[in-house]
Order: sequence, then structure tokens, then C-alpha cells
Amino acid sequence: MRKYALKEFIRNIKFNIFIIVQLAFVFAMIVFAVSSVLQNLRYYIPLSDYLSDDGAYIFVNKPIAELGKDKKVLSSYSEYFDEALFAEQVYLDKELTDDELAQAQSGNYPGAKNPYDANAYAYYKNVTDLYTPIMINGDWLSEVDKYSSDDNVLHAVITQNSYGLDVGDVYTQSIPLTDSGFKNIKIKIIGVMKSGTRSFGMITRYRSDIVLDAKEMFKSYDVNQEGVPLVLFSAEELDKINCSRSVLGGMMVKFKDGLSDEEYINAVNSTYSLGTSVEFKEIRENSLKEIKNQMTVLAPIIGGIILLVIVSVLSMSAVNTNKQLRNYGIYYMCGCRWRQCAMINTLSIFISEAVAAILAYVALRGAKIAGLLSNTVVTFGSWQLIGCLCIAVITLIIALIMPVLIIGKSTPREIIKANR
Repeated sequence: MRKYALKEFIRNIKFNIFIIVQLAFVFAMIVFAVSSVLQNLRYYIPLSDYLSDDGAYIFVNKPIAELGKDKKVLSSYSEYFDEALFAEQVYLDKELTDDELAQAQSGNYPGAKNPYDANAYAYYKNVTDLYTPIMINGDWLSEVDKYSSDDNVLHAVITQNSYGLDVGDVYTQSIPLTDSGFKNIKIKIIGVMKSGTRSFGMITRYRSDIVLDAKEMFKSYDVNQEGVPLVLFSAEELDKINCSRSVLGGMMVKFKDGLSDEEYINAVNSTYSLGTSVEFKEIRENSLKEIKNQMTVLAPIIGGIILLVIVSVLSMSAVNTNKQLRNYGIYYMCGCRWRQCAMINTLSIFISEAVAAILAYVALRGAKIAGLLSNTVVTFGSWQLIGCLCIAVITLIIALIMPVLIIGKSTPREIIKANR
């Protein structure tokens, strides 16, 4: 049957080219639609387990030092606080000479221009495992464990930058120590983030005009607007060298389980000592509302694509079957059953689908390489593949059923006689 299906495909190549172009367009639209759905869920899903519990997102208005290294620091603000997700600000300076290091130790170092000036933050593993930003090259911080554990090297992820720093590059900066003074440390780049990608916990102040949802908890960092790149470190690596840093910005604080109503109110009141706060339940409601609004827009588009596929394939299968009725009659008289004739048509459609999928992938990949998709939400992943496979299965089922409906009640003699 594969041989006959290939012959049918080639015999009707003009008609099949039309099918291929149409299916390639449909596959591309499915990739766009699924990418849009995932974009709406991209920021909510990583935080959904936390937001389903009691807690608050706090806009920290004063630096909190040593929060990550000593969990007692968090509990000192409230006995009801259980766990926190945050970004720690890290100060980076230029590589210092021995004299400058001595001056910094005594507190007399005046500072100098940093050739690698950047905004730097550190994440603990409970944050890096939550969410992976859009990477251009290399690894995200969640993969830092696979690199050397040399205490004299820090591994970092950086945004696109004008310094020319890329994956594998090593340069030296000085960092402040917890006790006092500075230390020169080598920094090795393990990943490069896309400029404009969102990073967790960097909202530095509360804005009443913004409805806080999961997406807003991830701040977009545009290198052109900020003027300097963003550098992110593993907080666990900074702990090893006693690097001084502090929390100043957005922080998610989860409350302990089983709080009474009175204890919950006390826990919320405790957040005010750190800054302005918004309760998890409000963020959860805002996030789900925004997702619902966006899905309301996307649902008709996805439904329209599926309806287009069904109508188009029904029409194309009907036309193709009617064109091939005489051949099917001959196949039948040569020993094929109707279901085998239907399979020939189905395999022919499958070949068209395979060519259409390759065409759609090449077109989208080429558009991405050319930068035409840089300002869109289009991504390639397992969910996009599943969406396209669902469309392909629907197409094949229709292609299998339509010939049976058309020729199933006719005899080979009737079909051949009617198509002389």
C-alpha cells in the first residue's frame, strides 16, 4: 500500500502541493497559538504551588543582609514566616591591585571606574529551579552544579552585552566580603540571556497603578534601557566565599501552614515591617483573571484553526476520493478491500502532512534565525509538537473515513462504469 500511496501522491502532485501549503500554514498557526497559550502560563505555573498557599509578596524597602545564609534572619521578622523566594543584590567592582585591596580593607578605597559595570543579583536554588529565562546560548543557573566547584571561580549568567562577554569567557572582578574588604574573583560565563527577558524578584518599588500578577513578579530587563548588562550568580557559590549581599526588591514570603485567622492577620501585619506587601490570594486572583481574559481571546482562534482543518480536509478528501474512484475500483478488482483503498488515500495524506510539517518547521526556523520572530512569543517545544500532532491525527482520521463513506456502498463495477 505504501507503493500505491506514493504513486497516488505523485500522480496528483499539483493537488497535493495545495494540500501541503495549506497544512504548513495550519501547523505554523498552531505553533503560534500554542506559544501564546504557554506565554500566558509561563510565569504563573512556576509560582502556582507557592501562590496556592498563604503568604505575601513584599516590596522590600530596606536592605536585608544575610537572609539566605541564615534562615533565622527571616524568622526574626515574624514567627509565622516559613520560606522566602528572593533575589539578592551583589556589588561588583573592578579588579583591585594589592594596594587597593589593602585600602579597601581599611575602608579608605575611593573606588574607580569598573570596566565591566553591571547590575548583579544572586539566586538560591529554590529560585533557579523555578523558572528558566530565554537563553541565547549556554546554561541557566540551575545547571551550575555540573561545573567545577573551584572556590576561586564564580559561574554566572549574563544578558546580551556590549563587553563581548559570551559563554566560556572568564574575567576578574572584586566583590565585597561579609567581614570587611574586597576579594578578587574570577567569573566564568556559563550562559547568555536574551535582552528583555524577565527575571524574578527585581521589582524595586511598589506601583499602585500596576495590577500585581505572576507576570509582574518577573521584571523585564532591557540592556539598552538599563545601560549595563545583568549578571546573575548562584547564591550557594557566593556563600562559599562569604560574599556580602542583601535583599532589596521583590520577595515572596510563604506563611507557615495551619494558621488561624488571627495568626494569618498577624503574619500579614508582620510583612509591613519589611515594606509594602500584596497577599498571595490577591496575586492568584489577578493571575487567573488575566489568564482567563487572554484565553478568551485565543480560544476562538484555536477553535477556528481546528474547524478550518476539518472543513478543508473533508473537502480535499472528498475531491481526491472522487478523482481516484476509478483507480480504487481497479484496486478492488485486483484484490484490495475498500478499507485498504481508504488506507492508500490516508497514506497519501500522511506524505503530504510530513512534507507540510518539514516546510512549516523550515519556514519558522528560518524566520527565527533571520530575527523575524524576535518580538513574538513563538517558541518550539514539546507542547507545540503535541498541538501539531493533534491536527495531524484529526487530518488522518478524516482522510481515512471519507473514502469509506463515498465508495463503501458502491460495487467496483458501478464505480468503473460511472468513471469511464
